[in-house]
Amino acid sequence: MSSPPRRIGWSFEPDDSRLLRLLSYCSFGVLGGMWVFAVVVAASLFLRGPLPIRGLLAAGFLFAVFVWLTHLRPLFEADGRLSHLEPRWLFVASLFGGGAVSLTLGVGTVLGFLLLLGFIAVPAVLVSALQSTGDIDAEKRTMTYRGREVPLDGLSGVRRFRLGGLSLHWFSYAPGASNVTTPRFVVIPTDAAADAKRVFAAAVAAEPSDFERPNPAVRYALAAFGVFFLGFAAVLVVVMPGGEDAAVVETYALLVFGFVGVGFLGAAAVHG
Repeated sequence: MSSPPRRIGWSFEPDDSRLLRLLSYCSFGVLGGMWVFAVVVAASLFLRGPLPIRGLLAAGFLFAVFVWLTHLRPLFEADGRLSHLEPRWLFVASLFGGGAVSLTLGVGTVLGFLLLLGFIAVPAVLVSALQSTGDIDAEKRTMTYRGREVPLDGLSGVRRFRLGGLSLHWFSYAPGASNVTTPRFVVIPTDAAADAKRVFAAAVAAEPSDFERPNPAVRYALAAFGVFFLGFAAVLVVVMPGGEDAAVVETYALLVFGFVGVGFLGAAAVHG
């Protein structure tokens, strides 16, 4: 078996992948579609409404243009993470997003809210999970993944899953080798995964370094916070009043506090 090259580097970002760009347009398109829908509604009110309403809408439109030109547009242009979004395609995606927003209004308040949230969040989560930039020094057995160090000397096992042109690696670490921020799931394009596989296999086969045992109090504290937020979410279900509007607030609160609670429990599970 040939030895891997000394350095292994890869990049799978929206600038490199049509799939990630398409998912980005799906998410930002719905956000833009909310503005498109608001403009259509405002234009309808402007054409049909009384003079005071027209004046308020005109003032609101001018204020929105001012905020866009002076604050939002420079912010988008300065953020390199959004450089892959072309204005013309973002406008087209926003038109489709406006249709998606209008569609959610006809399926019920709670279901419409969940659909709208899903249209925005699911593509964004997929982009965040799949995008990958990393570098491996095979000789020194060091690895950087999305700006974070991966302790290859504490690697105890690797599981691999094929996702089209990507390879998902699920890392296990020796006790004390990892913390909450240590990457557990690493996505590598298949052209670099073959070389990385040999580096990972050598790291697992090597004698692990001695690591300081983690403080169990940290894990207990994280677990306690997780149980608290999940319990708080459960209490909301009991004490919230009925009604369709209250159901939307209750659903949103459950999603927020439930997500935070699960996050703390997950951090407690992987700590150390």
